[in-house]
Amino acid sequence: KPKCLLLIRFRAGYGIPSDLLEAACGEADPPPGTLAELNVGGREIAALGVSGPRIGEILNALLALAAEGTVKNEPAALLEAAKRFL
Repeated sequence: KPKCLLLIRFRAGYGIPSDLLEAACGEADPPPGTLAELNVGGREIAALGVSGPRIGEILNALLALAAEGTVKNEPAALLEAAKRFL
């Protein structure tokens, strides 16, 4: 859904309301648009044995996967997906 992905990308910076996102994405809980909205953080990635800048790289990859709907924005699903980047 290109319209949904575009709104997600600009949501944080422009304060796009959640009802507009819901209408564009067709779901009440739209995918994350920022790392802050991702349901895992650096500590969880570090617990997998990752350190340094690689943590951010993996988080950004997970954000992209969750934003496009490839991976659910749930801790278990995200951590499982993160293991593919180790």
